[in-house]
Amino acid sequence: MKKFAALALVLTFILCIFASCGKKRNLDGGEFVTDNEGNERAVATKEDGGYIRGSDGNVVILATDKDGNSYTDENGENVTAYNDFKTALVIGNLIELEHFYIELPDGWSNSDSIADNMFFKKDGTEDKIAIIPRKGSVSPTCREEYETARAAIIKMYPDARKDNFPVDINGETCGFNGVYVPKASNDKPMYYGETYITVKNYTYIMRVTSDRDIVDDIDTFASIFSSVKFK
Repeated sequence: MKKFAALALVLTFILCIFASCGKKRNLDGGEFVTDNEGNERAVATKEDGGYIRGSDGNVVILATDKDGNSYTDENGENVTAYNDFKTALVIGNLIELEHFYIELPDGWSNSDSIADNMFFKKDGTEDKIAIIPRKGSVSPTCREEYETARAAIIKMYPDARKDNFPVDINGETCGFNGVYVPKASNDKPMYYGETYITVKNYTYIMRVTSDRDIVDDIDTFASIFSSVKFK
């Protein structure tokens, strides 16, 4: 009799486990996504697709209980969670930092974006873009620093070529300055270029590096720069 009782207890326990595993979480007005660090987040979504953004420009993160269910306040509104942006929020092609975000075109992927700086590259290549914010309106300082570096590169490699192109960012025409070296110290080509824009007391350095001459694809890089959204 005791054996049958023990067996019944075991079966009941197993059934409870399966019932718990199959329990569907109730997430009203959102979907669960996994960011680049493996953290699961409940993101508020629009009925017609896409993510909802709050008045601060950030993607709205829904608060969930211990069972993963969203819940509402006394007014029936979804309770939201605070995102401190201690790390970059990367969901698919979206890379989001505290003050700006971008949805990468197909063929580009996040590489090492962190809390403050964004890094991504074209798949299967060494075409890389970095977006680095600096506090204050310091575009002239950034440009001076870059021109000093570019002058040093040209002095080291007399066959280097200087490039200057206009690019549109956030409705403003900015100058992109580059330098191409056909044969650098590693006997490979090198490209290094930068542009700058100041938005809401932050200056954003947008940097391109590559192991090839990107001049024929400058429109691709320009379109990526122009797709950056500031909060």
